[in-house]
This record gives sequence, structure tokens and C-alpha cells, in this order.
Amino acid sequence: MRFGTAYMGNYYPEAIKSELTDIAKQGFDEVILTCQENDFHHFTGKVEFTPRIAHDLGLKVLVNLWGYASAFGGGRISRLVADHPEVMVVDEQGQPRPSEWPAGYFTQPGCPNHPKVASRAQEHCAAAIKAGADGFFWDEPTKFNCYCTACRACYAKEFGGDLATAPKEKKAAFRQWSVAHWVEEMSRWVKAQRQDLVTSTCVMPSDRDAWEVAAGCPSLDSLGTDAYWEFEGRPLEWIREPSRALVDLARQKGKSPHLWLQCWKVHRGPEPEIAEAAKILGSLGPDTLYVWAYRGQLGTTETCEDPLKAWKFALQGLHAAGMKPR
Repeated sequence: MRFGTAYMGNYYPEAIKSELTDIAKQGFDEVILTCQENDFHHFTGKVEFTPRIAHDLGLKVLVNLWGYASAFGGGRISRLVADHPEVMVVDEQGQPRPSEWPAGYFTQPGCPNHPKVASRAQEHCAAAIKAGADGFFWDEPTKFNCYCTACRACYAKEFGGDLATAPKEKKAAFRQWSVAHWVEEMSRWVKAQRQDLVTSTCVMPSDRDAWEVAAGCPSLDSLGTDAYWEFEGRPLEWIREPSRALVDLARQKGKSPHLWLQCWKVHRGPEPEIAEAAKILGSLGPDTLYVWAYRGQLGTTETCEDPLKAWKFALQGLHAAGMKPR
């Protein structure tokens, strides 16, 4: 079993080297580098320097377009949506759907079915490949109840008829198809650049009905899920069933299974559960066990209440699951 951590990154090579050295010493094999849109437009040091430094330390780097287009997991402020408001998710009347999150948390989401969303994502991926990235992680593609022109055209082509008047079950099938469409379109593009580049995605337990179609993507290498019990307000034992089901499905479909351990937004008090969760997830036999995120996501609005204590228990659990300090 391999071990990885999400890494928020830095822009200065000296800081990147210091943090990645710490990650390597703990025994991690790879990092999921979270890159927001502005990391490709302005703060480019994260993308430019991280792969080379990581490789010198024996770490692989998968780039995560974190919060891209305000449509995927992560901090969500989108240059793309600001540049091209026509990509926004809209309702049946063509009006942008109001955000379910607090005002200012992220910009209105873009629709992954819109061609401009994929084309700029490919531009960002090209920059990461040039810098030496080992692959890409499509973070939490989810279902949008969107009726934009791109969604309507995709529905008409793939399912036939009008999306707006489609029966409920066909709409649900289309939303599942849309998740797989994004994953396969991006993965196929990546493989066309270089066949050895890794393609990976994590589909949330709340989007479990899309696991099967995601697992069927021919160009996808790894499929995972993130049973974040503390964020969901569930008992720790809840993580076992969906995580086991994902591992089983991924193996049936010929994909490398991976699982995610929560070390973000953990309240003060239940930090020891992080160590127990790592042991449970490791016992289910994924090929890779990841933790989100390095040092309890310190320095972000998604940090744990006591991030360094949470990180201590995450490392304790990962070492118990088999990660070997160097």
C-alpha cells in the first residue's frame, strides 16, 4: 500500500523543499498538489517548482485542479467563471443558480459540460505536465442540476429529447453520465499527452450513484472516495461500508482503488478518531491511502480546530497502517 497527502503548496522553492522534506521523512510516497486557477495565472511557483523538488526527494506529484471553475472540491474562486460567465450553471429559465454556500465562499460554479471549462483545464494541465507533474487528480466531480446550452446539447446527443422535459430517471442518469464524461474527457486528454501520466478521481459517498459510471471510464487509472465522518457528523464506524464498497467496485472494474482520511475541519476533541480511521481504511486494502490534508490544512478556512494535534494523530494512524518513516 502506498501513502499520500494533499499538499496546499507554496510559491517559494525553499519553503516547498522544507515542507516536502518533512512529508518524505514521514514515509509518504506522493503528494496531491492543490492548484487553484491563480496558481497557473499568477502565483506560478507552486506549479513550476514542486515536481522537481518532489522528485529529488523520491515523491510523486499528482496535480489537483482544486476548486476549478468553482465546480469541484476545494477553495473556490474562479478566474474562468469571471472571464466567461456564459459557462455558469443555470436553471430551466437560463438563470444562474444561487449558491448554497455562504456569500463570498466561492464564485458561481461553471458547468463541467461546457467546452470552455474543459479547454482551459487542459491549458492548466499542459503547464503542469511541462513542469514535470506525474499525473492528475480530478477532485470530487459532482452532479449539477444544470440546464445550460451545453447540458441540453449533451442530453440530446446521448439520451435523445429535451433535458428540460425529460423524466426524472433520465435526468438522474444524465447527471451521472456528466460526472463520467468530465473524468473520461480529461483523462483521455492527459493520456494523449503521455500514456504514463496517472489519472485519478475521487467521487464522494453522496454521489455514490455515479461510482459505477466513473469506474467505467477507460482512461481512468484510479478511483477513490472520501468518507469524511467528522465533517458529515457521523460516527466513526460509518466510514467502513462505503470505503469497502468502493475498493470492491474499483477492483471489479480494473481500477486502482484509493481512500481518503479526514484531517481537515476536525473539531477539537475527537482527533484520536483520525488515527482509528486510518487503521480502518488501511485494513480495507486500498492500493493508496491518502490524507487530506498536510498539517491539518493549517492556514486555510478548512483547517482543523487544533490542526497540529489532528496531524499528529493522522501520522500515528498512517504509521500503524504501514507507512514507514524514512
